[in-house]
Amino acid sequence: MKGGMKNRMAKNMPVGVKILAVLAYIGAVLALLAGIAMFFGSAVFVTYLGAFAGLTVVAGIIMIAFAVLYFFIGRGLWKGQNWARIVAIILSVLGLISALFSIATAVSSSVISLIINIVIIWYLGFKPNVKKAFK
Repeated sequence: MKGGMKNRMAKNMPVGVKILAVLAYIGAVLALLAGIAMFFGSAVFVTYLGAFAGLTVVAGIIMIAFAVLYFFIGRGLWKGQNWARIVAIILSVLGLISALFSIATAVSSSVISLIINIVIIWYLGFKPNVKKAFK
């Protein structure tokens, strides 16, 4: 598609998709900050954790990778790219499974996560006008 057509599609994107895109951008920033904090903060943890400080560096790198992923998901959702919709649905399904396991271990805050993931799956996967916006 030409650039002008893509820009028109982004303007016609449902508001809910734009909200999810902005939330993905916010998640990317938070994951980046957490990753940087873990990566550089591991030097402080060496005193307390010893050999386990290396795990903090690995966790930091993983968080930075998730930040990049969420940035591109947000960008893809905003631009109406179907791959971003599919990846967001897959991540929500994984979040739903995680919430179910957490609920099974009596973590009450997981109910909110469960509800949010169900709504995202329903919205991106089953609402006809949203699916049409990504075609």
